[in-house]
Amino acid sequence: MIIIERFENNIALLEKDGVIVKVKRNLIPKTAKEGDLLIITNGIYTVDKQATQKRREEVLERTRKLFKDF
Repeated sequence: MIIIERFENNIALLEKDGVIVKVKRNLIPKTAKEGDLLIITNGIYTVDKQATQKRREEVLERTRKLFKDF
C-alpha cells in the first residue's frame, strides 16, 4: 500500500511499509490528495479510489468509536 503522506512544493512524500519516499509531484495524478492510496503499474501512479474510500471510512469509524463517550 502506498499512501500520499503530504506534498512539499514539487515533491510528493509517499509512505510505503513505514518508509517515506520522495517522488516528483508531476508523477502523481493532479487530482491526488494527501491520504490517497496509490497503485504503481509500469512506473505510472494512479489513485486507488476504492481502497482510499475504504480506508477513509475505517479511519472515520475508529475516530467515532474513540470519541463516542465525549
